[in-house]
Amino acid sequence: MKVGEVQLASKGLIAQVHANTKDLEATLEKAKKEYVGKKMPSPRLSRDMHVRFYKAVARYETTDSEELPFAAGEVLKVLSQSEEGWWVAKNKQGKQGFVPYNYLDLDNEVKGDF
Repeated sequence: MKVGEVQLASKGLIAQVHANTKDLEATLEKAKKEYVGKKMPSPRLSRDMHVRFYKAVARYETTDSEELPFAAGEVLKVLSQSEEGWWVAKNKQGKQGFVPYNYLDLDNEVKGDF
């Protein structure tokens, strides 16, 4: 390979990398417009799920505004469940947010209207 051929090959590679970078930048910009700053959709109950009350087996603290902190022994009303391990729950004060399912234990004794 001669020097001129190497330069052409390297320019082609640079052009290809540059094109891929532009595609990536466009994809990131599209994602930012679609998702950044938008609220998560309101949780909906699945058709086969009944609202159930759970008791917290341990305290859960968080600084994330979309998560719901709670104390050990606190009763929560679970509104929806997901397989990823984060459920949507509501406390007696009416605050709602995501909670880790493994901190909760089903409590059939609890009756409530909140």
